[in-house]
Amino acid sequence: MLGYRPPALEIGDLASHSLAYLNPFRDEDSGEFFEMVKEDGLKITWYARIWDYLSRIFIAYFVYQTIQAFRKLGKSSG
Repeated sequence: MLGYRPPALEIGDLASHSLAYLNPFRDEDSGEFFEMVKEDGLKITWYARIWDYLSRIFIAYFVYQTIQAFRKLGKSSG
């Protein structure tokens, strides 16, 4: 194996990377924001990734619920 040893990752770090498979279009290697963060020498931590993915799930759910509420309201008022 040519003497390569992967860096030691903790459980939270591994779990936060596994959430990227749920949305492969959004990864840390794309986008101007992540480029800027890497240039500044900042590191995106595992709990920041988990917070990001969980917030996306909740926001999508709340948008869905808002659309459904307006559809129901539109049918009852018309």
